[in-house]
Amino acid sequence: MDLKNEIVCCFKFMNLILEPKVLDKCEYLCKKYDVEPEEFCNIWCAFAASAMCTDAPTLQQLEQVERRELQKLNNSCPKTPKSNRVENRKNEEKEIKDGENLLGSDEGPIVTYGRIFNDGKGQLDMHSIMLEGTAELNSGQCVHLNIDKVHDKAIFPGQVVVVKGKMLSGDKLIAESLYTDAIGDLSLEPAVTEDPLRIIAAAGPFTLDENLDYDPMRDLLEYVSTNKPHVLILMGPFIDENHPIISKGDIAVRYDAFFENLIESISAALEDTNIQIVVISSMKDVHHHKVYPTPPYKLRENYPNIKYFPDPCLFKINDLILGATTTDIMYHIAKEEVVTMKKSDTLSRLPAHILQQRCFYPLYPPNSEVNVSYQFLESYGMMERLPHVLLLPSKFKTFAKNIQGCVVLNPERLTKGNIGGAFADLSISPGQTPTAERLNCKILNI
Repeated sequence: MDLKNEIVCCFKFMNLILEPKVLDKCEYLCKKYDVEPEEFCNIWCAFAASAMCTDAPTLQQLEQVERRELQKLNNSCPKTPKSNRVENRKNEEKEIKDGENLLGSDEGPIVTYGRIFNDGKGQLDMHSIMLEGTAELNSGQCVHLNIDKVHDKAIFPGQVVVVKGKMLSGDKLIAESLYTDAIGDLSLEPAVTEDPLRIIAAAGPFTLDENLDYDPMRDLLEYVSTNKPHVLILMGPFIDENHPIISKGDIAVRYDAFFENLIESISAALEDTNIQIVVISSMKDVHHHKVYPTPPYKLRENYPNIKYFPDPCLFKINDLILGATTTDIMYHIAKEEVVTMKKSDTLSRLPAHILQQRCFYPLYPPNSEVNVSYQFLESYGMMERLPHVLLLPSKFKTFAKNIQGCVVLNPERLTKGNIGGAFADLSISPGQTPTAERLNCKILNI
């Protein structure tokens, strides 16, 4: 497939049709900046989200994209060909053994920080680790990072680390210590509550793959109506773009109208109660923005018992601070991280990464399913405060874990293919002691 056709396919996937002159401009920019069509489309999506644009690009907008985004690519770090990595590694190991005595008093240990990234294509491994410095500290200089001396490590691309070590030959850093935890900078006061608080949380998809009847959603709403929590948290997707019927386009109504009807039915099912409904958006919703962070849903009708939040989000219920993201960041990190710990609990280590990095999506580059706007991520994807409860729905099995005072919860998804999934029922008892000590969580199958 030639370059133009690849560009057409990428934009068609986003339901965007390019005019001939616009297509020619896209082809020119891809060639000029050596950008793959898929990456170019992702760059456009991030720009379009910031400009609140849902239409295909214009020539004027592409010029803005070039100035704001593509010209930055000229400053990116060069890649090391994969074929040279093994030989480079052998040479590096020899330099470490033969020249370690040169690293003593003449250079002494240094302390620096930066971001982990991969020096080539493929998955990160012990031979391809690099450290990208900050513009303020060392003008974004990139060095190879050797972590053979660091025990019990778990690293992934995009992870911000502090390194204590010694420089070798000017472009190799031999790490003696590696620090990744920034939780200590975030304060967490107990959530002072005078009355019991009950929260039910569920994540989509909310219907089975074989139909669009939303029977699991109705079963959930029946449970909620019977048990009467104070708050119901519903995390998207609501109309999953990967649903077999949706992906084929076998639906008679507009997606936005379908979504409006679905939200109306949720509101109506609980309108005779005092239950507040929190709805968190998802970029996997076929009718919504395909960018992360994802803005909240906007509906024509106003429902007084429903509040809408973006993905990710931090919000308060009385004094209780909750954080949530509908994107499966734990699964994405698990596919990329390098772990050398002899004993490590995966389901504690993965959510700890998110808290330690103080970021809802610290992986870079992102998973191919996620179109990240880094301008928005810096503004809306960071944790300014440590939440008392962090909701991370994932493909992994359900869990609830206390990680440095934060209860991290994976309620799974309400449906999994053609079978029912699970949801969470949380109760927080009154008091002033640490919130994790007063929280009880039940994971229930639908």
